[in-house]
Amino acid sequence: MLSKHRPKVCIYAFSRKPEVCNRMNALWGVHPVHKKEWESAEAMLRTAEAELLPKNLLRPGDVLGLVAGTKLTSGATNFMRLHTVEESDRARSTRRQKK
Repeated sequence: MLSKHRPKVCIYAFSRKPEVCNRMNALWGVHPVHKKEWESAEAMLRTAEAELLPKNLLRPGDVLGLVAGTKLTSGATNFMRLHTVEESDRARSTRRQKK
């Protein structure tokens, strides 16, 4: 578990199961977020960005760590990806228009 290392950054944990979100409330520094099931790791990243960017919990240039498990092994983490958050297309076009 990542939370046992007590990182200086917040952990936003997305789960499709409400009972898992309830258990994650007891973990240090974890903020559970209940969301529907994703069809791919790319969809997980898009969902996390869509949820965290508008709340200013994530900004362009930040690194988002995605840790997940596949359906093959219940309760096990076997996937990790680091993703640099890019500026959204809408924000880029708005900034260009202001120039």
